[in-house]
Amino acid sequence: MSNIYIQEPPALGKVLLKTTAGEIDIELWTKETPKACRNFIQLCLEGYYNGTIFHRVVPGFIVQGGDPNGDGTGGESVYGAPFKDEFHSRLRFSRRGLVAMANAGKDDNGSQFFFTLASAPELQNKHTIFGKVTGETIYNVLKLADGLIGPDDRPEHPHKIQSTEVIINPFTDIVPRLTETRVEELPKKKKRERQGVKNFGLLSFGEEAEEDEGEALEYRGKPKSTHDLLEDPKLSKKTAAELETQVDKKTNVEMAKEIEEKRLETEATVSSIRDKLSSKRESSVDRETKRQKQECESESDGEYYIGKDRDIERKKERDRIRNEIKQLKKEMRGTRETDKNESETKDVNDGELERDNEMYKQYVDEQEKYKKIKEKIPKKGAERQRPPKPAPGQTKRKPWVKNLYENREYPDNYTDVKFLEELRKNINVEKVNLRQAVYGSLRVALRLCLCTLYALLYVFMHNDWIQTYTVIYLFIFITLSCYILYAVIAGSDILRHTKTVLIYIVIGYLLSPVLHTLTDTVSTDTIYAWSVIMMLIHLIFFDYDVPAAVVSESLSINAAIFSSVCLVSRLSTPFDAFVLLTVSVLFFVLSPHLFKAYSGTTLFNVMCFVALFLTLITLYSVSSVVLCYFSFFIVVLCVYCPMMFVKWQRYKDNIYGPWDEAIINNSDDLDECLKDLC
Repeated sequence: MSNIYIQEPPALGKVLLKTTAGEIDIELWTKETPKACRNFIQLCLEGYYNGTIFHRVVPGFIVQGGDPNGDGTGGESVYGAPFKDEFHSRLRFSRRGLVAMANAGKDDNGSQFFFTLASAPELQNKHTIFGKVTGETIYNVLKLADGLIGPDDRPEHPHKIQSTEVIINPFTDIVPRLTETRVEELPKKKKRERQGVKNFGLLSFGEEAEEDEGEALEYRGKPKSTHDLLEDPKLSKKTAAELETQVDKKTNVEMAKEIEEKRLETEATVSSIRDKLSSKRESSVDRETKRQKQECESESDGEYYIGKDRDIERKKERDRIRNEIKQLKKEMRGTRETDKNESETKDVNDGELERDNEMYKQYVDEQEKYKKIKEKIPKKGAERQRPPKPAPGQTKRKPWVKNLYENREYPDNYTDVKFLEELRKNINVEKVNLRQAVYGSLRVALRLCLCTLYALLYVFMHNDWIQTYTVIYLFIFITLSCYILYAVIAGSDILRHTKTVLIYIVIGYLLSPVLHTLTDTVSTDTIYAWSVIMMLIHLIFFDYDVPAAVVSESLSINAAIFSSVCLVSRLSTPFDAFVLLTVSVLFFVLSPHLFKAYSGTTLFNVMCFVALFLTLITLYSVSSVVLCYFSFFIVVLCVYCPMMFVKWQRYKDNIYGPWDEAIINNSDDLDECLKDLC
């Protein structure tokens, strides 16, 4: 599934549809389908879709809307007439969530559009895909298909487009014909809230309500005098002054209790301090034990503060570490004393062994001897690599010198008998002149022109700049003409050749649907890269009828056919793919036989210049920049390269003889020679 998203081009526009099923985000491919996107954006800006319904729902297929009539018969484009379909090789009905134009036939697009609910390859090249639904709003598209569906795929309760909003509009020149009118909602008047009144005759509000109801029944129907009002049970029997004095008494009692508690706490702390001071006068042992007890009591009885437990733990950990340090010091002192004792005993034992054992004494003397010798050996590095100085009686070796400057018994121009045997010369060099070099470069230029013409033919067919039947008629004429020229030189077996052509046409036509959909899951950029690489391999390994180390006819043909298969898979119909694949066989399989038959003749030069002229004319109709680059490359290939080849070929027959100077390999001799010179 990820290959599908990679294949799709980037979207540049964005529109938000607010429907009864929720919001739907739509991203638009404005670069690939400009007419459809411009039409859709302008209709959204004008509020054309507001209030329209989704009148057609096919579960698992599509949801269609955009008709102001609501029955699929209405709708018009912003251009005043139906506009043409727009197809792109990277936009395919391969998944759900795509937005496309609904039409009644070819080039009949108006305002109606539809969402896909699944892949629909049968709609390819019939409807214009101009957008896609993004994010989690795809689930709102699926909600549009829910519900009962009546006859003619019409939902019984259709969903509606409430409003549209253009978020990103890449067409800055769009001017809405009608502006969308929005009715402003009047502010709602707030209703006065009526205060609730308990109606004891209707509802029950628990025990309190029953008591209130009993009191109400007691006074219901009686005339209320001054005495009745004073005897109301809800009124207090005490006056306001009595209530204030009662509250003051309560507060005074509480304050007295708090003061008493604080006084008791201060007495307890004072007594504990006195006990601690008196405990210091006791003996050291008793003082330590009592202090620990008092600390425990103070810890248990004293006030608790935040972090007290943490301080206690830290204190315990500190005491434990101190005890471990003391123990470690004691152990280290003990090990030192034991080591001293052992060394003393060992020395005594060694002395006794030397006195008693003669063999052990010899062993110790030998160790001492080799230890002194080892100290005299230089350490590794530059000092050790230097050669040792010769002994006084040793003869000094003669250093390396060039024997070219020494006097010999034979003259300087003396030539040994074995000289010719040792002589090495490049005997495979073929010298060519400038005319032959230019002729060889024309073969490479001809093959390059054929590859370029094939690529240009693909561009013309892909963009519908040339009709398929025009290509068929043109190449039938070219094929017959070239076959007649080939038959004049090499002869022909018409029956065998006709049989081969018919077999190829039948097999190619049957396989064309497969080749057309062979690379659907691969992006177009990758296909173009493969095609260019295969064309380069075809040019490198092609047999140009010259002695070369890298030549493989089968590899060259297979690379060219693979490149053509990659290109034909991007055409719109299988029939177009079949036609272009047949042309590739003429270019890359049959044309080398014709050029080889006429190699070295004037007609070959004519064919080269005709192919070059057609290539330049076709490139000029496509791109003038590419034409300039191609012309520069042809000039370098056919003019500069032959001239430099003829100029540099004299360096190919260098003679290597025994007079080459020797190469110094012994670094010791070089050091001695340099010392003598110094």
